[in-house]
Amino acid sequence: MNDCGLALPELLETARLLALRVRREVDGGLGGAYASRRRGSGLEFEELREFTDGDDARTIHWPATLSQGRPFVKRYREEHEQDMLVCLDVSRSMTGTTSALKTATEAAALMAGCASYGGDAVGLLMRSTETEAWLPPRRGERQLIRLIREIVGVLPVEYRTDLDGMLTAARNVLKRRSRVVVVSDWLGDSSANALRALAFRHDVVICHVVTDAVKRIPPVGWLETEDAETGERLLVDWSDDKTRAEMAEKQDVAAKELRVRSHGAKADYLLFDGHEPPVQVIRRWLACP
Repeated sequence: MNDCGLALPELLETARLLALRVRREVDGGLGGAYASRRRGSGLEFEELREFTDGDDARTIHWPATLSQGRPFVKRYREEHEQDMLVCLDVSRSMTGTTSALKTATEAAALMAGCASYGGDAVGLLMRSTETEAWLPPRRGERQLIRLIREIVGVLPVEYRTDLDGMLTAARNVLKRRSRVVVVSDWLGDSSANALRALAFRHDVVICHVVTDAVKRIPPVGWLETEDAETGERLLVDWSDDKTRAEMAEKQDVAAKELRVRSHGAKADYLLFDGHEPPVQVIRRWLACP
C-alpha cells in the first residue's frame, strides 16, 4: 500500500491511464495550441560584454559602464522555452471532495502535458498549510509521468489551505520568468498582494475549481455539515429553498470576485465548475489569447 491507501499496482494503473488521456488530448491539438499562445518579451538576458562598433546605444548597461570606466552592453538571447510550475492546493476541501479532486487532477495534468509537449520544463508544488510535495522543473516524458504519479498518490499531512503561502513559495523557488498554474478551490483566505507579487514576475493562470454540491444534494431536510477548512460542524436545513439559493449565490459571488482579482493582477482566470470537462475549458482558453 502507498501513503494514500491505494495498492501500488492500482496507483500506477490510475496514473498510467491519466497519462494516456493527457497524451491523447495534447497530441490531438492541445499541445500545439498551447505552444502558439506563449507570450512575453521573447528575450532573456544572457550576459554583459564590451561595447563594439555597430551596437545599439540603447543596450548600454550603465551600472557596469560607470564601474568599469568603459562601455558595456546587455546581450540577450531569444527565449523559446518557458518553464511551468503547477501549484496544486491539496487541502482537505480539495482532496476530501471526489469531484473537486478529479477535476483538479485532470486540469493540473493537462496543463503540465501541454508544457511538456512543447519541450518546456515542468515542476510541481503541492501545498496545504505546508509543502506536501515539490518537484523542481525538468523536461521530458519521465518528469511528466512522475508529476502525474505525485498528484494521484497525494495524501496531505495538513488539512487547511494557505493560498498566500503557496503563491509566496512559488515566487521564491522560481529563478526565471515562468508560467505558474495555480489549481485550487480558493476557499481559504488570500490577499490580492500575494497574487500581484507573483504575477508581476510570472505569467499566472488561476484554475478555480468549484464543486456543484449545493445543486447535487437533494432537498432531504436537516443535514449536519462540516467546514472542510475549519472542521466546524453545522446543522443546515437542506430542504429550505432560500438557504440553498443563498449558498449557490455565495459561490457565484466568490467566483466573480476571484475573476476580477485575477484580471486586476493581469493573471488569466479559468473556471472549472463541472459543467464541462477540464479539457474543454483549457481548449477555450487557448483559443482566446
